[in-house]
Amino acid sequence: GDWPEKKLWSVEFPDASGEIEIPPEDWVEVDVPFVDIDNITVVGKLSFSDDMDHEFRAFDYRIWGLLECGTQDTPHTNRVLMVFKGTNDLARYVHIDEQILHSKVMAVLGKVSMYGVAV
Repeated sequence: GDWPEKKLWSVEFPDASGEIEIPPEDWVEVDVPFVDIDNITVVGKLSFSDDMDHEFRAFDYRIWGLLECGTQDTPHTNRVLMVFKGTNDLARYVHIDEQILHSKVMAVLGKVSMYGVAV
């Protein structure tokens, strides 16, 4: 899609620790090596810079828009580790409309696109 100029995670969410939502009109690029938050809902676009390794930790991920790590033409050359935090706690179940999903889940109602180089 046609995305506006990307915003940097370090600027948009410098002290993030709780729930994060990226609205449909925003493209946010993770430009820090470590993120530890509760939940993320991506309605816009979330991508990762390719100048460092990344570790992204959350209890759950809700992808309504686009989660992108590299492209077919430009595969990611650094590591992106997405960690699912927590235990199978009933209080942490993901509810989308009338659907109840287990905890520690990535609910993809949009698109996840990941391309990397062979290791």
